Amino acid sequence: MRAGCDQFDRAQDFVQSLSIQKRLRKHRGCVNTISFNADGRLLLSGADDRTVVLWNWVEAVPTLSFHTGHSNNVLHAQFMPFSDDRSVVTCAADGEVLHT
Repeated sequence: MRAGCDQFDRAQDFVQSLSIQKRLRKHRGCVNTISFNADGRLLLSGADDRTVVLWNWVEAVPTLSFHTGHSNNVLHAQFMPFSDDRSVVTCAADGEVLHT
């Protein structure tokens, strides 16, 4: 039983050591997903406002924001592999998967 407690304590220590690196403000509503591109320069976020925002992570500024076409909250968004960061897939609480 103690091994489980030690693991919990380590996990709790890790979580408490985390800090805010950047504040990115663009969405209206809860952000449900974030995803970095392959080289870590760009960040993609999706939210309850049914939009996806492409961020310049280093500068902490949005470079593109668009409505996904979903009729409900965006739950996941990610860059398509081998698309040179020009293609995004989203899924939402409306049960649809969209390719942009």
